[in-house]
Amino acid sequence: MALHLTTSLGGAVFYPTCLRLTVGALGTGVPDPLGLVSLPGTYSDNDSGIFYSQMFDASAP
Repeated sequence: MALHLTTSLGGAVFYPTCLRLTVGALGTGVPDPLGLVSLPGTYSDNDSGIFYSQMFDASAP
């Protein structure tokens, strides 16, 4: 995730780069919908740590 542009809403850039997936059994299973995510769409500016308007403000905590 690139946060260098998070000083404005929509500035965070998400880079899914690696996925490790192991599939087993007989191929008749169905994934639990609660365990699935969509990219893009899983994260938003409202999530903690994504949007920080004071990123480059030297006086910010």
